[in-house]
Amino acid sequence: MASFTPRLQRSNTVDDWVDYTHATTYEAFIAAVEVIAKNKWNLNGQGVASPSVLSHDDASRKIVEMVKYDNVMWSLSFHCDNRLLEVNHNMASNVNNSRDATLKWKDASLKHLTPTMLSLLDAPGTFLQSDLSYKCHTVQRLFGVKDFIMLNPPSLSNSIFIPPSLSKFLLHGVALALHNINCTIPVFTTLGAVPDYIGIAVPAQYGGKSIKFSSKKQMRKPSYEFSNLSITTSSFLSKLGATSVNTKPVNITVRHSWGYAVSAAKATRTGNSRRNSNINNSGKNGSPRGSNGDNNNDGNADVRSWWRSPGEWGPLDDPIHSVTVYTIWPRFKSGTFVDNDSYTDLIASQAPEWYIRATFNGDLDLPIASKANALITESNEEDVHDEDNKNNVEVNKDGQDIEEDEDEDDDEFKDACATVEEQESLRRKICKNKMDTIRSANSPAITNIDQLPIVKEALREESDDIYYAEKILTLATALLAHFPFQFRLVNEMLDANGKYPVQVISEAERRSIERATAPLDEVVPHHKEYILRLGVTSSNNNDIDGNGLIEPARMYVFSSNNEIRVCTALTEDF
Repeated sequence: MASFTPRLQRSNTVDDWVDYTHATTYEAFIAAVEVIAKNKWNLNGQGVASPSVLSHDDASRKIVEMVKYDNVMWSLSFHCDNRLLEVNHNMASNVNNSRDATLKWKDASLKHLTPTMLSLLDAPGTFLQSDLSYKCHTVQRLFGVKDFIMLNPPSLSNSIFIPPSLSKFLLHGVALALHNINCTIPVFTTLGAVPDYIGIAVPAQYGGKSIKFSSKKQMRKPSYEFSNLSITTSSFLSKLGATSVNTKPVNITVRHSWGYAVSAAKATRTGNSRRNSNINNSGKNGSPRGSNGDNNNDGNADVRSWWRSPGEWGPLDDPIHSVTVYTIWPRFKSGTFVDNDSYTDLIASQAPEWYIRATFNGDLDLPIASKANALITESNEEDVHDEDNKNNVEVNKDGQDIEEDEDEDDDEFKDACATVEEQESLRRKICKNKMDTIRSANSPAITNIDQLPIVKEALREESDDIYYAEKILTLATALLAHFPFQFRLVNEMLDANGKYPVQVISEAERRSIERATAPLDEVVPHHKEYILRLGVTSSNNNDIDGNGLIEPARMYVFSSNNEIRVCTALTEDF
C-alpha cells in the first residue's frame, strides 16, 4: 500500500515542481474558441458581424463551427441579423449599410455603449423592423440583440445529461475568448429542455460594463406582477431599483395575438353551415360556442364541407388548419396608454398594425392530382409489361438462345425510344386534361383569377404541375370562403404559405378577419407580449460632462393563461 511522506521529511535530493506550461482542458477550449472567432469569423475588435461573415452563403441563417471540451464536441453557431440581410440584393451594399447604421453614435455621451447595448435601446417604429418580426431568431426576440453567437450543447447521443453548471462554465469560457480579442458580440447558451437562455456580452474599450442575459419560463398562470402593462412596467423599474419619477419614460412595444383552430368537422346537407367552424363562431371569451362540430353529422357520404356551397369546386375538408391574428403597437412611451386591472386603451381596433397568419393542413386532399398520378403510373406499368413480353427470348430445342443480328438490336433501340416518347406524350395529355379541369373549376378564385397573381401563375397555360395547381386553387378557394372578396389579403397569405404573418392594410380586411374569428375588442388576448426598454443613468460613474453614463436595460414578457416567460438584459460590472 502506497504511503505519502510529508514534504519536510522527504529527501533533499528530490525536487517537487508543477508543470504549468501544459494547458488544461478549459484553457484549450478557450484557445480553440478564440481561433474560430478571430481567424474564421474575423471578429477581432468587432461589435457586429464582419463583412467576410456577411458575405458567406449561409449568413442569412447561421455559420457553425465545432469545438471540443473534455472529448465532447460542442458547436458554436454565428447568427447574423436577418433584418439587415436581403438575399436577393447586392450583399456588399447591405454590409456597408448595416455597419454604418450600427457603429455610428449620434450622441458622444453614448460612445461607451457597444453596438449590442445600442440595440437594447433601439425601438424601431414598425413591426418588421422590431424584435417581434418573423425574420428574427428566438434569441433576438427575447433579448433584443442583433448579431450573436450560440454555444450549443452536444446531442443526446453524445451526452445523456448536460449539467447547467457545465453550460454556464463553458459560456464564460467563450465570453473570455471574445474578451481576449476585444469582441463585444453577445454569446448565449441554453439550459434544460424548455429551454431557458442565458448569455453575456463583454464590455468594449470605452466602458467596464458587461451585459447579462437571462430568461425564465414557467408553465403556469402569470403572477400579478405581469398581469397588465402598468404592473409589468412597475416590476421592470423595481428590478432596476428605479421609479417612474427619477427615470426617463420607458420605451414600450406591445403585441396581442388570438389563435383560432379551424374545425375539420363536416356540415349538414342543407344550407350554408359556416357557423359550425371554430374560426367562424367564437364567443366573447375567445372559445367556440360549439366545441363539437359533428353534432349534426348523420354520417352520410354526401355530407359536404361547410366552407363551400353545393356545386362549388374543392375537396370535402377545409384545408386551413388555424388562423392567428396579431395586433401591434410598435413603439410608444410609458404613460401614453392606460392598461391596468380596471381599464385598457390597448384594444384591437385602435392598434396601428394588424397581421394575420394562416397555417394549412399538411395532408391536403387533392383528388385531381391523385387521379392523374394514378393514370400515369398505370400507363407506365402497362408499357413495362408489354416490353417484358416483347423481350422474351426464343429458345431452341437444345435450350440455347437464338442469336439476334445487329439490325434487330437497332430495331429494339428504336422501339424503346418510341416507347419513351409515347409515355411522355401520354403524360402530357393526362396533365393537360387535368389542368383544363382545374382551370374550369367552379371556384371564386377562378372567377377572380386576375386579382390573385399566385393562382394565375400556378394555372398558366405552360404549366403542367397538377399537384401545385390544385393545391393553390384549393387553398385560395378556402381562404376566400373565410375572407370573402379580400383578394389582396388572400394572395399574400398564399405567398406566405403559412410560414409568416402578412400585414392587414385596410379597414375592410380587418372587418373581414373579425367576421371570420371574433370581435377582437370583446375578446381577451390569448397571448400578450411586452418589450420594455430604458436607458438608466448610472450614479456611480461620470462622463466628461459630469453626467451619469447611460446603462441600457431591457425586459421581454410573454404571457398566456398557462405560460409565462420573462427575459431580461441588464448591465453589470465585468
